[in-house]
Amino acid sequence: MSANTKLQELLAHPAPGFICEGAGSAHSKKFLAKITHQVAGPASASTLSKLKQMIQAGSDQLLKFYASHDGLILYKDTIGDAEGVQLLAVENMDEGTNELREWLDTVEEADDHNKLKTAIAIGQVPHSGNYIAMPVEGPDVGKVFYVDHDDWREEPFSESFNEFVSRIADSPAKLLSEDLGCYARYSDGETEIQWISEEYFPDVSKAKI
Repeated sequence: MSANTKLQELLAHPAPGFICEGAGSAHSKKFLAKITHQVAGPASASTLSKLKQMIQAGSDQLLKFYASHDGLILYKDTIGDAEGVQLLAVENMDEGTNELREWLDTVEEADDHNKLKTAIAIGQVPHSGNYIAMPVEGPDVGKVFYVDHDDWREEPFSESFNEFVSRIADSPAKLLSEDLGCYARYSDGETEIQWISEEYFPDVSKAKI
């Protein structure tokens, strides 16, 4: 199944959500969090041209995606402000890249084997300060990295942009609670409990807690 097909299937789910467990002392409690997705329309020709200038090598898959969607937010809470993962609109990539590189300035040059200091921020994990980035120089051009402040990762998150799109649409609960560091904390609108995704349902009417 292609990456785009997997994403489109995710976006077509009728009533998506997670069975969640409470964080900390509330770990024995369960809550059904309903979610939505926010997907932008196609990028303009001028916007795609700017993106091509920003990432000149290894950007074919990225450009094809942005020709359909100039950014998206997946796994957005319908009650609170939690969001799972975001691909930035092209107009916001400069700001994201500046923030990413400001942090990467603290990384020793000798430790930057993947040339992440040259990378463009194409996305982020909301509320984490962590970015999704693609290097524009070095041996890992075309690959996608998760730049995590708390866990410096030498290995790419995905070997290509298409693989990245497939991965973020494939196993939602695992993606949020394990792969990206458990930053998406859902709200019940009544208590202060932070709810962590445990099991994903395309239709929450079929979920039982």
